[in-house]
Amino acid sequence: MDYSNLFPNYANKRLMFFNELLEKEPNNYLSLRLLGETYQNLEKYNEALIGFNNLLEKEPNNTLALRLRGEAYQKLEKHNEALFDFNNLLELDPNNYIALKLRGEMYQKLEKHNEALLDFNKLLELDPNNTLLLRLRGETYQKLEKYNEALTDFNNLLEKEPNNTLNQEIIDKYNEILEIEPNNAFALSSRGEAYLSLEKYNEALIDFNNLLELDPNNTLALRLRGETYQKLEKHNEALTDFTKLLEKEPNNYLTLRLRGETYQKLKKYNEALIDFNNLLELDQNNTLNLYLREEIIDKYNEILEIESNNALALRSRGEAYLSLEKYNEALTDFNNLLELEPNNYIALKLQGETYQKLEKHNEALLDFNNLLDNTLALSLRGETYQKLEKYNEKEPYNALNLDLHEEIIDKYDEILEIESNNAFELISRGEAYLSLEKYNEALIDFNNLLELDPNNYLTLRLRGETYQKLKKYNEALIDFNNLLESDPNNTLALRLRGETYQKLKKYNEALLDFNNFLEKEPNNALTLRLRGETYQKLEKHNEALLDFNNLLEKVPNYTPALRLRGQTYQKLEKHNGALLDFNNLLELDPNNTLALRLRGETYQKLEKHNEALTDFNNLLELDPNNTLALRLRGETYQKLEKHNEALTDFNNLLELDPNNTLALRLRGETYQKLEKHNEALTDFNNLLELDPNNYIALELRGETYQKLEMHNEALLDFNNLLEKLPFYTPALRLRGETYQKLEMYNQALTDFNKLLRIQPNNTLALILRGETYQKLKKHNKALLDFNNLLELDPNNTLALRLRGETYQKLEKYNEALIDFNNLLELDPNNYLTLRLRGETYQKLKKYNEALIDFNNLSELDPSNTLALRLRGETYQKLKKYNEALIDFNNLLEKEPNNYIALELRGETYQKLEMYNQALTDFNNLLELDPKNTLALRLRGETYQKLEKHNEALLDFNNLLEQEPNNYIALE
Repeated sequence: MDYSNLFPNYANKRLMFFNELLEKEPNNYLSLRLLGETYQNLEKYNEALIGFNNLLEKEPNNTLALRLRGEAYQKLEKHNEALFDFNNLLELDPNNYIALKLRGEMYQKLEKHNEALLDFNKLLELDPNNTLLLRLRGETYQKLEKYNEALTDFNNLLEKEPNNTLNQEIIDKYNEILEIEPNNAFALSSRGEAYLSLEKYNEALIDFNNLLELDPNNTLALRLRGETYQKLEKHNEALTDFTKLLEKEPNNYLTLRLRGETYQKLKKYNEALIDFNNLLELDQNNTLNLYLREEIIDKYNEILEIESNNALALRSRGEAYLSLEKYNEALTDFNNLLELEPNNYIALKLQGETYQKLEKHNEALLDFNNLLDNTLALSLRGETYQKLEKYNEKEPYNALNLDLHEEIIDKYDEILEIESNNAFELISRGEAYLSLEKYNEALIDFNNLLELDPNNYLTLRLRGETYQKLKKYNEALIDFNNLLESDPNNTLALRLRGETYQKLKKYNEALLDFNNFLEKEPNNALTLRLRGETYQKLEKHNEALLDFNNLLEKVPNYTPALRLRGQTYQKLEKHNGALLDFNNLLELDPNNTLALRLRGETYQKLEKHNEALTDFNNLLELDPNNTLALRLRGETYQKLEKHNEALTDFNNLLELDPNNTLALRLRGETYQKLEKHNEALTDFNNLLELDPNNYIALELRGETYQKLEMHNEALLDFNNLLEKLPFYTPALRLRGETYQKLEMYNQALTDFNKLLRIQPNNTLALILRGETYQKLKKHNKALLDFNNLLELDPNNTLALRLRGETYQKLEKYNEALIDFNNLLELDPNNYLTLRLRGETYQKLKKYNEALIDFNNLSELDPSNTLALRLRGETYQKLKKYNEALIDFNNLLEKEPNNYIALELRGETYQKLEMYNQALTDFNNLLELDPKNTLALRLRGETYQKLEKHNEALLDFNNLLEQEPNNYIALE
C-alpha cells in the first residue's frame, strides 16, 4: 500500500530518500520510477513527469513508465501527450488491460468515440463481465448514436449488477435515448423492465403499452406486460396477454408457468393444472430441477386441497414425487388414483415402477401382470424377474446384423401398425434407423417413445446422439442434461454431453464433463483425446500436451493423437517436436492429406522450404483442388523466390475461389515481385472491393501506385490507412516517401518526425528524414540524423554516403572524405562513392588523388560520360591538357551536344593555344545556348587571341547587355 496521501511526512521522507539515492546513482531505474510515483501520489504531476521522462530516456520501451507518464499527462489534461504514451505502450503490449482502459477513457475525453469503442471492445473480450467497461462502452455507443448497442450494454450491466441505485441511473440513460428516439422498441422494453425491477408497475405498464402499439406481436413485451398486470393484480388482463403469447409460442416454458399461476389466482384450477402438466412434460432440463419439482408439487397440493379427487392432479403429483425419489408419497397418489380409476393403464405402470424403486418386486409384478398385453410391461416384468432371480423367464435381446436392418425395419413396421405404442419395437426400429443414418426417422421413433416414457434412460441417450448427428446440439444437450440429473455418475452421458458442449463452443463446460469422466475412468483414451482438444480450444496448450502425451503412452500409434500433439507443439512453437509427430503419423498413414499439410507448415516454420514444397506437392497430387494447399505451396514458392510457380498456384486457387481475399493479396504481392505492377494493382483493387477496410491491401496498393509513379493515388491510400491506424509506422514511412516524390517535403518531414517519435531508432526513417532535410537544404539537421543512424549501425553504407554528401554541402570536405574512405573500405568498387570521393578531392585541390578515383571509375565503366568529364577537369587542374583533350573528345563523340563538355574542351584548346578549334566549340555551344554568358566571354577571349577584335567586341557587348556589371567583360 502507498501511504503518501495519508501521511505527507512519510511521502516527503520518501522523496528525500529517492533524491539522495539518485544523486549517487542517477540511472537507478527503480528509484526514478518510485520518485515519479511518489510525486504522483502527492498530486505533483509536473515533478512526476520529470522522473518518468528521465526513466524513458534510459528505457524507451518501459511499459510501466509509459503508463505512469500517460497518467500524469492525463492529470495535467495534456490529453494528446497521454494518448501518445498509451499508443506506444500498446504497440509494445497490445493486450495491456490498464493501458487499453486509460486510452479508451482518453479517447472519450477527446470525443474520438470510434477509437474509444475499439479499446472497450478489446477490453471486454479480455474481461467480458466487467461492469465498469460495459457502462463505458454503453456510454460510447450513445455518443455514436448506436442506441441499440448502448441498450444491450446497459441491460447486461443490470443483469450482472442488479441494484436499485444502478437501475435508476440506467433509467436515466434510457430516458436520454428515448428523448432522441421515442419509438425505439429496445429502449422502451429495457426501461419497462427496469421500472419493473424498481416496483414502479404503472410506469412499466405505460412503456409496455407503448411498445405493443408499435409492435403488437412483440412476444417479450406481451410477457412483461402480463407480469406487470399480475403485480397490479389485474389477472384477467394478464391472462389475455399470456394466452395471446402462447398462441404464438405454444411451448414457451415461462409463459406456461405464468399463465398457470394466473389461472390459480382466478381459481380456474383445471386450466392451471393443464398448464403445469404441460410445463413438466415440455422441458426435461428444467423440470428435473429439484427446486422446480417441489414448487410444482405445491401447485398440485393447492389444487388437490380444493378438488381432492382430481385424477390428473393425483397422477401429476405422483410422477413429481417419483422424480424426487419420494416413493412412498408417489405410491399413495397412485393408489388413490387406482381407487378412482382401477383400469388406468398409466397409473398401473407408474405404481409398478414405484414398487420396483421400493424393492417390493412381488407387488410390482402384480401391476405388470395386469399390463401383459403391452410389450413395455413385458420388458418391465423381465426386469422384475431379474430382481427375483427368475432368470429363465427373461427374454434375451439379440443384436441385429447391419445388413438385415432394412428387412428388420419392415418387421417393426408391421408390428407398430398393430401396436403403435409398442415401446420395444419403437426403440428397436429407432436404433435400426440410426445404424442406417436415417436420423430424422430415428428421431420420430425416439420422440414417440419418450411421450410414452419420458424418463427412459436408453431412449434419452439415443435421442441425444441422434440430435448430435442432425447437428441439433441444443436439443442433444437437453437430453444429456436429463440423463445426468437422473444418473450424475454416468460416464457415457458425461462424455456425450462434453462432446455436445464442444460443438456449441462451450469449452469450459465441456472441460468440466471430461474432467469428471476422467476422475472415474483415468485411462479412457477417447476422453483423454477430447479433453486435449478442449484444452486446445481454450489455448491451454501445455495442458493439452499432457493429455496427448498420456494418450500416446497408452496407445503409441494412435494417429489422431499424433496429429493433435503435433498441432499442440506447433502452438507452443516447438516445431521440431511437431515434426517428429507428423513424421510418425505419415509413416503409419503416408497419404494422410491433413498430416502432409501440417508437416509442410512445420517445415515452413523451420525455414526448410524445399521439404515443405515436397509435402505440398504430394498433397496436391492426392487432392489437386485443395485451396489451402495451393495457397501454402504458393507461399513456399515465394520464399524460394520462384515467383512464376507461385503465380500459377495463386491463379489456380482463384479459379476455384475467385473472392478469396488472402489469395488476391498473395497474387498481388507475387506480381509485385515480378514487377507486373498493373496486374498487382488489379488484384489489390478487387481485394479492396471485397474488403474495403483491409489495411494490408491498402498498404500494398499504395506501394504499387508508387512503383507506377501514380503518387497522388498512392497518397490517397496511405491517407485512408492512417485514418484507420494513425500510428501505423509502415504507413507513415510510405506516405512520407510519397510526399518526397511529390516534392512536398514539409509534409514528408511531418510523417518522418511522427514515425521517429514512435520508433526513435528506426534506421530507415532516419535516412528518409535526413534526405528530406537535404531537399529542404537543412543540412545541419540532416547531419544529425545521419550521425544518429551511424551510431546505431556504423557500417550502414547508405548512411555513410548520405552523410558524406551532406558534409560536401556544408563544405566540410575533410569530414566527407573520411566517410567516403570508410565506405570504400566496405565496398571498394562502389561507383557512386568513387565519384563522390573524387569530387571531394577536387574541392580539397588534391588532384592526383582525384585522378586515381576517376581512373578507377573509367575502368569500371569506360563509357561513362560523367567519369570522362570529371577526369578531364582533373587533368585540366594538373595542366595535363592533352590528356584532358582526349577525355573531352571521347565524351563529345558519345554526346555531341553536351554543353559542359563543349565548354571544357574549348577552354582546353585555349590552354593549348588551338584557338580556331576552341572557337568552333564555343560557336557550337552558343548555337545550342545563345545566352550562355560564360560561352560569350570565352569566345570573346578567343577572338582576341585571333586578333578578331570586332567579333570579340560584339561578344563582350552581348555579354554586358545580359550582365552589365560583369567586370571581366568590362575589362
